Amino acid sequence: MLVHDVPQRREQASWRQWGGLQTAEQADAEVTTVVPDFECRRWVGAKGTIEANPFLDICRSQIDVAIAGNWQALLEDMRGFHWMLVYGDCRREVGYAIKHPGIGWQDVSA
Repeated sequence: MLVHDVPQRREQASWRQWGGLQTAEQADAEVTTVVPDFECRRWVGAKGTIEANPFLDICRSQIDVAIAGNWQALLEDMRGFHWMLVYGDCRREVGYAIKHPGIGWQDVSA
């Protein structure tokens, strides 16, 4: 027998929007950006800093990131479009973790 709760509508529990910058510390932070290709065979990552947090109708969590390193490589070999962002420089950890399932890694900030 499958038992589950029926979802109930609740009032908003947080004043924060669920995207974009939440604190001044996040705005000043170093970030890691990662984009997987569509087949998830190779990921590309870069270190950067947040330059702006525009409020655009198309994407409420959009931020502008200045990439450290060979940002031209991102333009020449863009294989995906769903970017992930992590606060802090996590490129070494990401590269280590994804090699175990056999995913390739390119660090354009190396």
